[in-house]
Parts: sequence; structure tokens; C-alpha cells
Amino acid sequence: MYPKSLRVNLIGLIISLFFLNTTLVFAKSFEGQIQCNTDSLSIPAGETQSSVITITDKPDFIIKNLNITITPANLNLSIQLNDQDIIVGSPISTMVNSPINNTWTLKITNNDTTAGTITGWCLNGGIQSPEYQSDPPSNATNAINVGEINVGQSVETTIKIQNIGSGSLIIKDPILNGDVNEVSILTSLSLTIAKGSTPQELKIKFKPQTHGTFTATLKLTTNDPDKSSVQYTFDYSGLAPPEYSSDPEPGQTIDFGEIEWLWGPGEYSLTVQNSGDLPLTINSLSIVGTDKNFLN
Repeated sequence: MYPKSLRVNLIGLIISLFFLNTTLVFAKSFEGQIQCNTDSLSIPAGETQSSVITITDKPDFIIKNLNITITPANLNLSIQLNDQDIIVGSPISTMVNSPINNTWTLKITNNDTTAGTITGWCLNGGIQSPEYQSDPPSNATNAINVGEINVGQSVETTIKIQNIGSGSLIIKDPILNGDVNEVSILTSLSLTIAKGSTPQELKIKFKPQTHGTFTATLKLTTNDPDKSSVQYTFDYSGLAPPEYSSDPEPGQTIDFGEIEWLWGPGEYSLTVQNSGDLPLTINSLSIVGTDKNFLN
């Protein structure tokens, strides 16, 4: 059996290896300790001691502050994390950027004339996660009704996207399905929306080339852990322009036959139809020819 002191050292080594090689996975709402060390560290007067911290984490974590227990408490120390000066317990998220998948060096210098002891330190942090929100909402049961569009003309619709989370939101990889030949995305993607910024507009254009009813879907990829993929469905109709037809057809001769002057005028009906979707307007009617005065 190992001596007691050796057993203690082995246990400490196993614990240290656990921290160095374990991937820590937290829920989106995580807020708390990322890594702690309770080993004592003696710092002689006027000397510097370094502690290497290895963190393997999800890339959306940030380090918010560093807490260190010092004996005596009023010891005059200088502390650096990755060669940047910090004040113990103060927010340091501005100096530590994502991703946390790195080796950090904690360097402590004893500026005092008295030796001190560090009895423990903790890196506290949280998740810097984006949160996707849009108007109209994504993944809705009902399709977005774009409305009726004249064939050959276009209509634009807008999706307002907002980031209500704490990390930068990235929207990318648009995929169109359905009647895709008549739909185009006007906004350049990928799109990054910083936390706290104003909503961004995603513009889509619909330009039907034929008469009919159409459906298209737009799928987007985001880095929101709860909405890695969002989808929108659009319904719209293409309206055919007015189309004139008549009986008899244009250019055809109308034969009134023989009309007895004593028995009154002869009549003939011209039937006009509109086979398009949009209203047909006849602006004027004129009669021409040598005997036009006999007709009205």
C-alpha cells in the first residue's frame, strides 16, 4: 500500500488531470464557476508565481471574473491573466473573448515584504449566447401571405430579425424551396447582429412570371443553440394581365345583310370578353369607313 502522503498526492494528480481533460457542458442558462483550484500556493515576498489554467469548453463561454482567497487578506499583490493586469473580483469579460478553449496563465506577484499564501482561486463565468427572434415569427403554423402580384411585377416583403440574447447572432446559409424561380433574397447573408443592437431587416422579393398560386419556403441557419434552423413559408398569387377577346374577332368583317330602309335600322351585337385576372378597360370606340355615317 502507498504511504499516506503519496496517496494524497496521487489523488491531487487525478483531480488535476480531470480538470485538464474534461469537456464541461452547461445549459444555456449557466451562470457560475467555470473552474476552481483549492490548492495552496505560497508566494515569497518579492517573487512571482504562475499557475497554468487549461479550460476546454463550449465556444460561447466568457470569463466574467476571478476570485482569489489570499492570506493575509491585505497582501500587496499584482495579478495578471494572460499578461493583462486584472483586479481580483472585478469583471474581466472585456479582456477575455470567446471561445474559451485555451490555456490561460495566472501570474501572481507578491509586492509585499511579507510572504503570502493563495488558498484558492475560481474563474467565474457564463454563457454568451445569442437568441433569435423575428417578426413575423419563424416556424409558424400559418404561411406568410404575400398577396396578389401582377405577373411580371414584383413585391418585397421584410422579416425583422432581432437578437435578444447576450452573444452575437449569426444568420447564414439560406435555402429556398418550392417555387424558387420567382423568389430572390435581397439581403446579403451571412448576417451578424450584435447583442443589444437594433433589429435587422431581411428582404425577400417575389416576382411571378405566370398566372397561378404559389408557395415557397425559406430556411436559415443560426448560431442560437435553441434555434439552429428557422423556416418561413410564403403564399402568393400571380395575376395575369387583362386579355381582350371578342366575337367576332378583331379584323373580321361584320355583315349586316340587306336592311330595308322603311323598316328601321339593323342591329348587330359585338361580344367582348376578358380572360385575364386584371380588369380590362376599353377607353374608346370609333367607327371608320366610307359609310360610317350610316352607323352609330
